[in-house]
Amino acid sequence: MVVRTALFATQNQSVEAALEWLLENESEEDEEDSEAEAEPHKMVLVFNTSLGMGVGKVAAQVRDDLYVNNLV
Repeated sequence: MVVRTALFATQNQSVEAALEWLLENESEEDEEDSEAEAEPHKMVLVFNTSLGMGVGKVAAQVRDDLYVNNLV
């Protein structure tokens, strides 16, 4: 839901614009999250297919990112 809000707020300009909006409005989201009950979340990962990485390389990059950001 937050991603949709970011895309709407940035008028679907780009992923970078939406990410920047999310980072600027992070404190507001944290307040809303702390008030809400714990609910299951879905993680969506986006990667650039034009880089020509194989499936294994993409999987390794995703895994590394998850561990670096303590999401696993």
